This record gives sequence, structure tokens and C-alpha cells, in this order.
Amino acid sequence: MIRTGFSPPRAAAIEACASTGGVLMPPVMGAIAFVMAGFLSITYREVCIAAAIPAILCYFGLLTQIDACSAQRGLKGLSPEDIPSFKKTMKSGWPYLAILAFLAWGLLYMEWEMYSPWYACALMFFSRQR
Repeated sequence: MIRTGFSPPRAAAIEACASTGGVLMPPVMGAIAFVMAGFLSITYREVCIAAAIPAILCYFGLLTQIDACSAQRGLKGLSPEDIPSFKKTMKSGWPYLAILAFLAWGLLYMEWEMYSPWYACALMFFSRQR
């Protein structure tokens, strides 16, 4: 973001807001989702469904604010030669997508609320042992 013209404090603020949105975004929600499911005696899937719209609205609001700030300051995106290749990115990052898919499958379909995060952490650890 700094290379495209954002000031370092603004880039840090955007990153902090985007990272905080992960607490709301299903299926990788914060630990409070498990507490809510247990406290309300509902499934984790129902908590995710209830959180989906607010999480999407959070990211949409952040996107519109960044777009308006960029337009106001006349900032442009990266040049095409600076954008990483999609093929190379997917080749090096596919294990992360597979682990995220496993986590979603374990939490939402199999309802392994207690074990899926541990299994996903173990898969992440072993995927980095190259």
C-alpha cells in the first residue's frame, strides 16, 4: 500500500481494520463463536450464518472507504508488471487454501468444533516443513 501512495500510518490503519474483520468472518471466526454456540445451545454453523452478513458488510465498508480515499488522493493500483503471477501464487499457496477448506469442512459439515482447529494447526505445521 505504501508503494501505491498511502502514508505509512494510513496503510497500518487499513491493515489493522482488515485484520480485525477476521474476528467476524466465517468460518475462521474468533474463539467467541465457539463460546456463543455453546452458550446459546446452537450449532457453530448457525453462528456462522448469522455472522456472514455483518462480516461482508464490514469488509464492504472498508473497501468503499479505501476506494474513496484513493480517488480523493488520485492514487492508482500497481502496474501490471508489479502484480504477482496468479499461477505462481497458487502454486506456492495451495496448501493454505486446502487447509482452509478442511477447516470449513470440519467445522460446518462434520461439526468437529473441538478438533478441527487442532487438526488444521497440525496440517499448517506440517505443510511448512518443506
